[in-house]
Amino acid sequence: MSLRAKLLAGLLAVLAALVAVLSLLVVLRAEQALVEVDRARFAAATQQLAEQIAYPVLAESDALLRAPLSAFALSPDLIEVTVLAADGRALATQRGRVDIGAGLTITAEVRTRAAAPGEERDDLDPFGISSGEPRVVGAVAARFSAAGTAAVQQGLRRDIALASAALGAVALALVALIAASVARRVRALADASARVAQGELSTRVDERGRDELAALARDFNAMTAALGKQRQQLDDAARALAERESLAAIGRANAVIAHELRNPLGILLGAAEVVGNEARPAAQRAQAAAIIGDEVRRLSARLDRLLAYARPRPPERRALGVRALFEAARARAQLPGGPAVALACDVNGDNERVLADEEHVAQVLLNLVQNAAQAGATRVALSVQASSSAGAWDLVVADDGPGLTPEVREHLFQPFVTTRQRGAGLGLAASRRMARDNGGELRADDAAGGARFILTLPKAMDLP
Repeated sequence: MSLRAKLLAGLLAVLAALVAVLSLLVVLRAEQALVEVDRARFAAATQQLAEQIAYPVLAESDALLRAPLSAFALSPDLIEVTVLAADGRALATQRGRVDIGAGLTITAEVRTRAAAPGEERDDLDPFGISSGEPRVVGAVAARFSAAGTAAVQQGLRRDIALASAALGAVALALVALIAASVARRVRALADASARVAQGELSTRVDERGRDELAALARDFNAMTAALGKQRQQLDDAARALAERESLAAIGRANAVIAHELRNPLGILLGAAEVVGNEARPAAQRAQAAAIIGDEVRRLSARLDRLLAYARPRPPERRALGVRALFEAARARAQLPGGPAVALACDVNGDNERVLADEEHVAQVLLNLVQNAAQAGATRVALSVQASSSAGAWDLVVADDGPGLTPEVREHLFQPFVTTRQRGAGLGLAASRRMARDNGGELRADDAAGGARFILTLPKAMDLP
């Protein structure tokens, strides 16, 4: 072999190796870009769903989640989508049109949206609209098939390998042209996916051609069109839901008002009977008359704050004697006409003092005692003990009733959740919030028999 031939052979070998390396680099870059495109468009679709379902996730309603999940299931390449609560529990799962096990999993946080200027109301939190900063209430986990991308990748490998083997040196230029074409079209898809992720669902890409990238472009355009239709459907559904919820809110408000009025009215009725009974001792009648005035003032203040449930009055904390709080709760609970009139109530405590709002603590203790009576208890004990939290007292309300089942305990402090036929489901939720507003906590503790609630409040150190 002549030197020229050797040089030519060496040049061809180097050129072939260069073509092979460049071909490999092109394939790797194209595959990476395609994966980015898939991930971007899948992430855009998942994020779009997450932005629409804050209220169903807050409500943990499978019925409200069914419509958006069914619409989302029409998305191309979807294998399965799952909606998770904030604690990781699965609320709903929907299968897609593709039945392939492998693929890409995309997770998007479900956040409440900030209230618009015209929506500055105190009762929007349960509808997924936050009057403050948006917060995370759950997540959406969607699994998409990567079969389309795999087909495109396989086609690219085959085309580039055949071109490299058949054309040799010419293949280098051909590979460069193919790479430029692929990169341009993939970059166009990536840029379009980024715009879709920002909410521009009217974005379209050039889908001319018969190759895999053209098919991918057509799938992309189909997905953006479907997303636009889904957004319109979800917006229409959201408006209809808001109208229904406004009517439902009226019903819930009536239930809450009934709950908040029933107990004070019972106390007023009992106290009025004592005042009107001339056979009762004068001291009892005077005490009942004082209770009437006290309860009327409490009732008026409670009605003023009822509609501001989501933003209650800040506590006016001062040093309070625990035993006096217990005695006042027992006196009000056992007045004639109230649900706890027949409940035996034991009070323990000495000189312990807490730093809290008197009205808040009185309402919490009264709620717990009356709940015990309504649950079927015959005796309740009010006691105080040192708390595991430093600088705090535990005010314990224990009864001999039927206790709490695991199902009831799970939703015990959620508003509008109740086991009583006529209950509003607001007493314990409001009680826990008032405890926390006063720097404490309210929790249900395990008990051998009956129910046991612990109200933790800060100690009043050296305050008057």
